[in-house]
Amino acid sequence: MAERGEIHSEFRARQLPIYKGLKWGKITPTDIDVGIDFGNRLFVFVELKYGNTKVPMGQRLFLERVCAACQPRVPTCCLVATHSSNGDIDVKSALVVEYWHNYRWVEPSTVCTVSEAIDKLREKYEIS
Repeated sequence: MAERGEIHSEFRARQLPIYKGLKWGKITPTDIDVGIDFGNRLFVFVELKYGNTKVPMGQRLFLERVCAACQPRVPTCCLVATHSSNGDIDVKSALVVEYWHNYRWVEPSTVCTVSEAIDKLREKYEIS
């Protein structure tokens, strides 16, 4: 049995969702790569992109709107992180290139990994 934080079924994790046929006008599905709930005291979402790939406008709007909907009640942050892996992605080590917090997108002032960014947020909101 997998430990917490590990994939329970590698076979299931590698299945690709097919979104074909799910379209309403210009609206199509998107995904969020990582979602973390720190006991309803902090929500963190992470979107991973390969290399210099940008977040498409529709996905960016979705992430902003989900975060804004949570924000009045629970501090919420969305990290966009980059990786260069052609295999499995070490999420904790991916580099944060921008983040949405307090209703705006910000570029980090220093190089920061996903793990470091989450630790900074936990410290800011006094979450052990």
